[in-house]
Amino acid sequence: MKKIVKIISLGDLITPDFNKVILAFAQLINQKSPQLNQSVILDAISNTIPKTKSNLDKFNLGEITEKEFTEKMLVALQKETNVLLTFEEFDSAWSAMYSEFATYRTFLEEASYYNKQTQHQLIFISYTNPKDIRNITNQLSMHNIPHQFENNILSEIDGMPIYMSYVAKQNKTKLLASTIQAVNNSFQAKNFFSRFFQLISSKKQVDITYICCENAITNPLLKASLDQQNFELGQTLKNLSIDTYIWNKADESLFDVLNDPQVSLNPELSTSTTMLCN
Repeated sequence: MKKIVKIISLGDLITPDFNKVILAFAQLINQKSPQLNQSVILDAISNTIPKTKSNLDKFNLGEITEKEFTEKMLVALQKETNVLLTFEEFDSAWSAMYSEFATYRTFLEEASYYNKQTQHQLIFISYTNPKDIRNITNQLSMHNIPHQFENNILSEIDGMPIYMSYVAKQNKTKLLASTIQAVNNSFQAKNFFSRFFQLISSKKQVDITYICCENAITNPLLKASLDQQNFELGQTLKNLSIDTYIWNKADESLFDVLNDPQVSLNPELSTSTTMLCN
């Protein structure tokens, strides 16, 4: 029996909001230095976040520690605003981007329901870092959502595996490609004759679909960066012959997307559409 695997970015369920981060930093800096004009502070913070994206990328790739990332961000913020924040103040403002659990509870429930069906599997990938994952695991614990750790690193959410960039030390494109390879290797290891049957049959024994949302980031620099990342992602998926489905969160429930058989049949998806994947 064919195994149906859906891969989705955890960030598409738990969507960070960088606009809230900018406002949180602006309010904090205004409190510490009330003589500064609020609009000037907002402009300074709005410029700092995109300019320091390379630091966030290094953090997400496991190339620098959380302490190093925070120190770099504090220096950058001080350079733009002449205000030095503490580590605790930075973490407080940074946490403003995180979604409330209520906004993604239903998504997790729908994903879990799909994953528990026979011959179905849902896998999360995440371009993320320890700071963000700590917030997520705290939310999971507070709301009694089952989750597992391997070597003190989050490895499963309610039975659904999660592969993270900072653990694998891979960007999102390579992380997705290695996850797909791991799925294929795992299926072949568990099904000794599957490789033989694939050689004599035109039917795939495991059907993998990547589900993603459109790029909704409004900041021009961050949006352009994500578009480039998604273009590379789209090319890789095309080369691997992996179907991609663009999930319209405003009009479609995740339950319908996951359980619609047509989602796995999307061979004519163009690269221009695939590059919108988050």
